[in-house]
Amino acid sequence: LALALNIEPIYDQNLIFSNYHDWDKADAKKIPYIEAIIAKKIMNGNGDGYFYPDKNLTREQAAQLIFNSENEIFDKTGHKKNIGTIENIKTQKLENNNKETIIDIRDTNGDLQQILIQSSKTGTLNEITGSKLDNSENVIVYKNGQIGFINTLTIGDKIKYINNVDNKLNFINVLSNKLTTEYIVAQINSVDTINKKINTTN
Repeated sequence: LALALNIEPIYDQNLIFSNYHDWDKADAKKIPYIEAIIAKKIMNGNGDGYFYPDKNLTREQAAQLIFNSENEIFDKTGHKKNIGTIENIKTQKLENNNKETIIDIRDTNGDLQQILIQSSKTGTLNEITGSKLDNSENVIVYKNGQIGFINTLTIGDKIKYINNVDNKLNFINVLSNKLTTEYIVAQINSVDTINKKINTTN
C-alpha cells in the first residue's frame, strides 16, 4: 500500500512499530514502509498491542484500510474532499427542454460554493464554480443508505462532496439532513483554546 500511494518509508531509530509485541514477525525490509503507514494513521494494529504483520487482512479490515487512505488517495489522484451544508437549490428550464440546477453550499470555512448541474438531451454537465465541463455524467448521491442522483438532495443536507482537478463533481455523500441538524443561537463570552471549550450565553 505504501508503494502504491508513493508514501516515503521512514528509517528511524525510534520506530513506533517496535512498540508492538509482534514487530519481530515482520519482514525487515518492509518495516520502514509499515512505519510510514502507521505514521499516516492508515493502520494501527488491533488495539491489543499486536500488529499481526504475518496475517492476512479480512474484507472488513481491507475496506477500513482503503477508507483510512482516503486523504492520501485524493492527494495522489488530484481529488479534493469538501464538507458543507446545502442552503438553497434552484432549478430552472433552459431552451430546448434543457434544465439547470444550482445548489448553494456553505462550506466549513463559511464560504459559499455553488454546484451547477446542466441536463440536456445529450447528457449532463456538472461543475463547482469553475470552467465548463464536457460530457460528464449525472452526479451519484449516497443518502440514507441509498444510491440516487442530485434530485434526492434537500435544503439542510450536510454533505461531503468530492471533485477532481477539473472541478468536475464526482460524488456526494449526505452525512446528515435537516432533521438531524440543530442550530443554537448564543453569545460567545470566552474561548478556551487549551481545553477546547467555548463559554456561551443563550
